[in-house]
Amino acid sequence: CVQKLAAKVFRDDSYYATIFRESNIEEELRTMYGKCANVCLENGYVVGAFDLDTNEMVGFSMLFDFNYVRENNPQFYEEVFPSEHNLYQLSHRIAEFVGRYSEYLYILSIGVSPQWRRRGVCRSILEYISAKFVHYNLITDVSNPVMGEILCSQFGFKEAFTYEQLRVVHRLSDRTDIAFVQDIAAAHFKRVDTISE
Repeated sequence: CVQKLAAKVFRDDSYYATIFRESNIEEELRTMYGKCANVCLENGYVVGAFDLDTNEMVGFSMLFDFNYVRENNPQFYEEVFPSEHNLYQLSHRIAEFVGRYSEYLYILSIGVSPQWRRRGVCRSILEYISAKFVHYNLITDVSNPVMGEILCSQFGFKEAFTYEQLRVVHRLSDRTDIAFVQDIAAAHFKRVDTISE
């Protein structure tokens, strides 16, 4: 279900066109998003929006705890950031940005069926994610400039960096107690590293 919708949503995305230059882009997208959806169901979250009349999925998002997956599930990490694509280098830039001890949910994708765009589906998905995962910082990469502007102007995201034609944006959690714990953990680990040298 997710992989079919992803193929429809992203088939005209210029970023995916550069990744899958010499192949059937819809087939590649179905394969890639099928793998990612299965692993997000096991290691993260898949959020769906449905047409109440037909029960058809009209929007989705897939997300996971970036550092947890990077450190504890390298096979999945390789599925999401395959070394044969420039996504692998992107993952290293994201890892440098988020640091080792922070809690960031990586929004792998948000997609809305073309006939359901501009009807509040993406907003509903983002509001759900923001409410359900209030204790996490959020980070994502965006190839669509319009989506990047929406995330920044309407949802409080800020630009972290750009990588090739992608804009990486993030939003810190409103939970200051979590950020405080993260700061202590980072300071503690730095002290341990210094002592062990």
